[in-house]
Formats: sequence, structure tokens, C-alpha cells
Amino acid sequence: MKRTEHSFSASQKPEEIIAREEKRYWDGIEEAAEMTVQKNARFIFLAGPSCSGKTTTSLGLIESLRKRGLRVFAFSTDDFFFDEEQAGRFADGMPDYDAFSHTDSAYIRRVLAGLARKETVVLPTFDFLNGRRAEETITVDPTRYDVTILEGIHALNDRILEGLPPEEERVCLYLNTTCGVRMEEEEEGLSPEEVRLCRRIIRDHKHRGADAERSFSLWVHVRESEKEILTPFRKNAQIVLSTDFSYEPAVARDEVTRRLSEVAPSSRWYDSAQKLTAKLEKFPRLSEDLVPKNSVLQEFLAD
Repeated sequence: MKRTEHSFSASQKPEEIIAREEKRYWDGIEEAAEMTVQKNARFIFLAGPSCSGKTTTSLGLIESLRKRGLRVFAFSTDDFFFDEEQAGRFADGMPDYDAFSHTDSAYIRRVLAGLARKETVVLPTFDFLNGRRAEETITVDPTRYDVTILEGIHALNDRILEGLPPEEERVCLYLNTTCGVRMEEEEEGLSPEEVRLCRRIIRDHKHRGADAERSFSLWVHVRESEKEILTPFRKNAQIVLSTDFSYEPAVARDEVTRRLSEVAPSSRWYDSAQKLTAKLEKFPRLSEDLVPKNSVLQEFLAD
């Protein structure tokens, strides 16, 4: 996958940079919504790497489709995880949460088949704080909706898509996160992986009660897994949408460095945390208040 790099200029007005890059993203949302209408598609499948902005993109699609008069329902492959203790293990003993085998794909296919036949289905929910499937379920009557969105890291997997539903009834969207960011005058900046790692550190703290050390320990395996469970299925996408923003490190730097400062000197991740901190501190501070309320980056900002 080709990688590019954004440069961030402190001499430009941040409001102009933000407006330009947010417009580029939302134009992509509109393109996907318009394709859905033109195809009269009943399903949208949305996939992308960890912390690529799938949740916000799904919400954006819902809004755009509703403006076109369509009734939309969305659900996530994440709610089909098996309980944490059932996850496979990497060689170092860390759990492999992202493995396709850790997702109840048979259940997802039953749900999709039921929705395609316009039958009522029951969806699970997952409790991430406790690492297990919750008792709460969601009952969905598909006759109340025109379009269903399935989002998640496995949403474009061949074993999910095959025959469910027919190809002419679906739109497939992949979120691209292959841009690093550097200050205009600097030779080195954040790699694409480091940009996403910053997002992950904030998200893990904000939504999953995890510290930066745990984010580091899991991130190695997240990157390893994506080569097997995600990248091969990018080919199924009809639209590829970038969720990279050059102004992101300037907004996220304070929260990420705050979390990185909690990594103890005795930790195996201490040097990595220090190097990432040094890179982030080259960026100027931008207030979170400048980030639009509907931006992808709202998923990865502090409360």
C-alpha cells in the first residue's frame, strides 16, 4: 500500500487547514452515500484498520443517507467478539483479540441472511470493560430500514461478504490511514503507524480503561494481525476514503504525552514512549475546540 506524508505548517491559519481537510473527508462520505442511492443498495460494509475512524464514518453515512430520505440502521462486528478468555494467543502469550476466529462470524452471517430476507434478527452487545458479551441484546426489524451498515475490522472479509447480500445490493467502503505527518521545517515526523498509535492510546484510555503501556503491548500485535485479517480484503472496497489529517498531532499532543508520561522507566516500552513524546513535542499546540464536532478526530480526543 502506497504511503504518503502530510506536512503541517505553523505559518498557515489552522482554521483554513482544518476546514480544507475536513471537507475532503466529508466529500468522501457524500460520495459513498450517493453511490448507495444510485445502486439502490440495501447494505453498506465499512472496514478499516484499528483507530481509522469507523464509528464516526458510520455515523456520517447515517446522517448523509437520512438527508436523502433513507432509513438507516448500523451495527458493528465488535459486538460479535467471543469472551476475552476465549481469545487465541500470540507466541508471547498476549491475547489475539483481532483474529477472525475471535469474532462469531457464523452469527454475523446468520444476521445478514435474516436481514436480507427482511426477517427480525437479534444482535449481541459486547462489554469491553469486562471483556465479555453482555446480557443485553438488540432486536432489529429490517422492514423499518432501507439501508443497513455493518462496520468493523472484519466487515470486508470474504467469509463475511460471500453471497450475503448479492454484490449489486451492497456498497463497500475502506478507510485508508497511510499518511504520516511532519512539521514543514522538520525532516522527520510521525509515521502512519505512530499517528494511529496516538489515536489508540487516547481511545484505550477513554473507552477501555487501559493505560499507555497496555496500548503499546497490544499495538505490536494489532499491526501484525492487520496484514492477515484486513489488508488482503481491501480489494473488496469500491470506495477508499482517507481519514488522515495533518493537524491531528497538534491537537492530540498534550493528551498523548500526558498518557506517555505515565509509562515507568522500568517498562520495556519506556524508550518508545520517550521517542514518541519527543516527536509530538515538535508540533505546536492546537486547541481541541477547533476540531469540528462531527470530525473523525472527536473519537480520539480527551473528554
